[in-house]
Amino acid sequence: MEFSYTVDRIPPSGLDVDGEVTQQWVDFALGDLHRAKDGSYALRLTLKRRDKNVIVDGDIDVAFDFDCSRCAEEASGRLAVPIRLAFAEGSEDDDEEGDIEVWGLDGERELTLYSGSIVELESPVIEQIVFALPDYPVCREECRGLCSECGIDLNSASCACKRVEFTPDSPWAKLADIKVRG
Repeated sequence: MEFSYTVDRIPPSGLDVDGEVTQQWVDFALGDLHRAKDGSYALRLTLKRRDKNVIVDGDIDVAFDFDCSRCAEEASGRLAVPIRLAFAEGSEDDDEEGDIEVWGLDGERELTLYSGSIVELESPVIEQIVFALPDYPVCREECRGLCSECGIDLNSASCACKRVEFTPDSPWAKLADIKVRG
């Protein structure tokens, strides 16, 4: 898949790009917490140009495995990642002075500045994937996790441990003595 585009060669009517990225590329984007499933991944993009600005819209579906953040069991996830980018010619100094005007920029687009005549999409697309991933993925929302005392999986068994919710030096420790009348 091509990730570099010459701005002047993008027609004003737009350029549709449909391609595939490899499992290794997606695995790199996912980092250590998530693992890409085998296969290739379809990446669909539309690039539109107005003067020296380029607006990119598209999506990629990412299928991945992970270890649940609560129970440590392996689980699978799927995520449709929207790609919403804006490229403007300029430098960070121009941006700080407010000299950059970008057509199509809204609060949902990531602004990337470029110099020269080529926009590079690879790093901004990877960022979009990273930002869309859950920080603490869980196998299911109702996952009860592991007992903090004995380590048993509370989804499949119960334990007799008395889990202490407050530590003696905690400013909230006195709340443990409050009885609720019902």
